[in-house]
Amino acid sequence: MPKTYNVALLSNAMHQERFAQAFASHPRLRLVGLVDEPDQEPYVVSRNRDLAKEHGLPYVEALDALDSIDGQAVDVVSVCGQIERRGRMAIHAARLGKHLWLDKPPAASVAEADELAAATTAAGVKSLVFNHVAAPWGVALRTAIERGEIGTLRALHLDFHFIKGDAFGLADRRVPAVTGPREVWTFRDPECATDATESGHNVIAKRELSEEGWYALALAWRLCPQRVKRVYATGGAYFLQHHRDFDVEDFSTLVMTLEDGPSVTISTGRTGTRTHPGGGRMLVRAVGDKGTILVDGGQPPVVSYLSVASGQRNRPTGDSTGLGELVDSFVSYLDGDAPAPMTAEASCAVMRTVDAAYTSFTTGDAVDVSDSSRSSELHRSGGPHGAAR
Repeated sequence: MPKTYNVALLSNAMHQERFAQAFASHPRLRLVGLVDEPDQEPYVVSRNRDLAKEHGLPYVEALDALDSIDGQAVDVVSVCGQIERRGRMAIHAARLGKHLWLDKPPAASVAEADELAAATTAAGVKSLVFNHVAAPWGVALRTAIERGEIGTLRALHLDFHFIKGDAFGLADRRVPAVTGPREVWTFRDPECATDATESGHNVIAKRELSEEGWYALALAWRLCPQRVKRVYATGGAYFLQHHRDFDVEDFSTLVMTLEDGPSVTISTGRTGTRTHPGGGRMLVRAVGDKGTILVDGGQPPVVSYLSVASGQRNRPTGDSTGLGELVDSFVSYLDGDAPAPMTAEASCAVMRTVDAAYTSFTTGDAVDVSDSSRSSELHRSGGPHGAAR
């Protein structure tokens, strides 16, 4: 009989509800508890308790509980703390010998991502970083490119725009000076009284290149096996007042030079609730020497554009993110039957590109993407646990 994997939820600070529901619906996964560090802010504690109650799980405020909860050994840990805590908690879980499901980005810095990759390798555990590459539309695009349906891939452009937040009433745009250490990645309403972004976790502003941009960069990584050499990026607060107030970007553009590969350009960000009739644009243009493919995974099946006064919008039917497919892939990966779409080790390449892009924001110049021989090899192979390209 196939193994059933016990899953511990590590913090519900961000996004854990969706993952928990997907895990609970899978016949090969069993939720056994929710764990977090003690002394968290009241809003996070409340979210933890609510999610534990929803699934009938014990809630334990001690990271060492990840080893076993109520006598049930933990096989997998789903890490959804704030970005500022995420890497440290994931490293702890890896050192306990637990396989990892990681929200993106998996860490707050390149150094922390490298430490996490080293921890998973040393412990011999498997990891998966959440992304959209398993969505049916993304798989179909990759298959078409690999089959040569458009010939040799010459250029790739990705528009990934998320529509949370109210984009109206914004004063003049502000291009933030993204200088020094990026120690704060998420900004919550201090009163915790509103949820302006409709995020469910009341984080009113994030650094969107590392958040929404992750999906575009992960898909580009999946479609193009070549290493990113240089990146030129611009970014600013163009749409959302909270991002303007905190001097963090809600919109970015990137131009990337790959090693003997196609040209890749990206526009990405959070553009406000009324800027798209569905959940946001996930559009990819793949241009080859024999043809072009255009696909938009975010487009709803029926589109109607309504007046601003109505305050309504369409929502796509189904799950365009491919979460269900990604969970299936994760279970097959744990079984040893299939590669992972992106491991913690392989995600280091995306982290380096993001880091170079933020430096480019500040300098106004194209920036070399630093890449050790280890991370270069991981980028090509997908990591030591076989995340083949």
